[in-house]
Amino acid sequence: MNHKVNNDIKRVYLARQQCDYDFQFTLHSSLAGDTNKIHVIDTALHLWSRLTGLTLQLECDANGNPVFENSVDMVGKNIISLNPNLQGSRLMSTHRSFDTVTINNVSYCYRTTGSNIQIRTQPQNDYTWSYSLTDLMLGQRSFYQIFLHEIGHILLMSHVKSQ
Repeated sequence: MNHKVNNDIKRVYLARQQCDYDFQFTLHSSLAGDTNKIHVIDTALHLWSRLTGLTLQLECDANGNPVFENSVDMVGKNIISLNPNLQGSRLMSTHRSFDTVTINNVSYCYRTTGSNIQIRTQPQNDYTWSYSLTDLMLGQRSFYQIFLHEIGHILLMSHVKSQ
């Protein structure tokens, strides 16, 4: 079978950033005490770990408790934070920067900052977050499904639609 190679496709390499895992996320202090969101975030990271073979997890201290940071922009850390003022109708948003380097006429893309996820505190238009992993009721938005979608962006899968 003859396979045509598309030279327009660029590989992107995920790099470990100051951690012992494939991809580690640190919670912002705006999430401290929000056990519903933290549980769903942790569950979604574990699901993507199983699906991809990567290790995605929350940064924890020696006792296994999540670590919280006060800054939303830290070099070498992927921060998950609440932002009640996300632009437009966004419920969550992913922020990251890339650069390229060319070696032997091959361009490699790499991240120059952490991959930060911002979460709207509550959806707009009288909706609320549903923290259920399976059920969704009228007037709710699935925190789990939307967070899975954002992790898809982090893993460079473009727009992942989950059902």
